[in-house]
Amino acid sequence: MRDKIINKIKESVDDGVFPGCSLFIQKDKEELASFSYGVFSETGSMPVSINTLFDLASVSKLYTVAVILRAEMNNKLSIEDRASLYLPNFSESEITIKELLAHQANFGLRLSELRNKNPKDFRFEVFSILPPTKAVKDIHYENITYLFLGRIAEIVYGKTLTEIFSSLLSDLKLDNTKIGLLGQNNFISPPTEIRDGRLIENETHDESAAL
Repeated sequence: MRDKIINKIKESVDDGVFPGCSLFIQKDKEELASFSYGVFSETGSMPVSINTLFDLASVSKLYTVAVILRAEMNNKLSIEDRASLYLPNFSESEITIKELLAHQANFGLRLSELRNKNPKDFRFEVFSILPPTKAVKDIHYENITYLFLGRIAEIVYGKTLTEIFSSLLSDLKLDNTKIGLLGQNNFISPPTEIRDGRLIENETHDESAAL
């Protein structure tokens, strides 16, 4: 099985499906397989290694779900609560935390619109948005929904989201998952994109994930 996976990775990189990949499989603290192949991204020729950090971007939503559900387990909130109990800009909205988790708010906007509106204070623009009055039945996948969930977590815990995530990662023993600026402990995040003529590295390039 190990050889099949490695061969598939090599084949995918060589066919241009993705520029590079790291594989690490561990069971009961025993390393079963580790393998790296290719480069990190088209913006930089740095080769991928086992110590390469990849930007979680939208996968961070899964960590946000865990944070919210842990808050419910600790009786700090209920996912049936209306978001308006915690967020002033939701005061006229009936949308619940559960509906935010399920992407049923449907804000109908892209975060780039807010960035362009006020590039100096992206965060202010996000948390000033007036949400829809009611949720919808179908799914509308939007990043902004989870920014509000992160803010709710900050309010009920009385801590920054960085502190909350750090505690979660520590409890789950996810030692190689990092938050904030990188470049320490032999871990690096290679270049991911060029923005305004600047090469983005050692920081989260996805704006909503960073926020």
